[in-house]
Amino acid sequence: MATPQEHQSEIDRCIELLNPSSSDEAKFVALTLLPRLLKQDKKNVELIFDAMDFKFLERLMRTGSVNDDNQPDFTLKSIAVNILSCFCTLDELLNKKQIHARIPTLASLITPDNEELTRDILGIFLRLSSANQGSEQRNKALSLVMLLLYNFGAIPLFAPITSNLTLTQISKSATSDIDNEFKFSALVVQLSCVEIRLMLDELEQEKKDDQLNERLNVMLPACYTILEKSIEYLSHIESLLESQEEVETTRVKLEPDVLLRLKGTMIETFRGIIEYLVDVKERGISIKTAMKDEKIIASIRVLSAWLAEESTLEKETLALMPFLVDTCRYWYEFIMFT
Repeated sequence: MATPQEHQSEIDRCIELLNPSSSDEAKFVALTLLPRLLKQDKKNVELIFDAMDFKFLERLMRTGSVNDDNQPDFTLKSIAVNILSCFCTLDELLNKKQIHARIPTLASLITPDNEELTRDILGIFLRLSSANQGSEQRNKALSLVMLLLYNFGAIPLFAPITSNLTLTQISKSATSDIDNEFKFSALVVQLSCVEIRLMLDELEQEKKDDQLNERLNVMLPACYTILEKSIEYLSHIESLLESQEEVETTRVKLEPDVLLRLKGTMIETFRGIIEYLVDVKERGISIKTAMKDEKIIASIRVLSAWLAEESTLEKETLALMPFLVDTCRYWYEFIMFT
């Protein structure tokens, strides 16, 4: 067994071999040694991370069937994945852009033909998805989008669709930029819908958790605002799509399948909102008590925005109508007589 001094000497040697000026062969030698040297060694994992040539790792994962030294491609890919797996053992490294930039390539390597490699990659994804930083940043991102929409309307989220007319006339590439921006907008809305459904499930479980309740009080209305403003804007876009002439004039280029998927996601989300409000009604909570709960009020508000534009969930809504009428009556009396 190597002494601590010998172990550290090997680490230092690997760092030297990873120098950007080193040859690919030298870097490859370092990578083959590192998985064994980095086990349970936080300090050295961080040192290697700082010294790592991530472009070289990317090349290994994208290599062809055989490299210049006649190494089979799965060996090279396994070595690169093992190194990334070592990095993902540290929480401090999970939010690094060097790791996140490898996600598309890692995803492309998942295959039933190599169970071991696939298992290692899924382990990396599991670590990334369970990181506290990811949840915190997601909440901040959704809150920021909500504030933009609340103060400026849907323009900050969807503006690239209609505000690049001059750029479109000048550059052919602008059309693809607009399409990509809309896909991002759709992703934000879909993420909000997923968060809403998860939070509604947590509400139905009635967990006694102050930290959870605090998050729900902030994030549920935030996601509802994103959904409400998006409904208003997409209703306008839908009217444009009904007139091909106007669409061509404004150069709005939208993929119908993206819109259909987005609408399907919204329908399922509002189905969940209706089920939540029906549950509130069936629990026998008085209207006066219910109207003191911001989550219930926000749910009714966003549902009203949906019903103003859509009749898809007419049957489900009818079951909730008495509760909605009582709510309207309560607020009418509150405004008129107080």
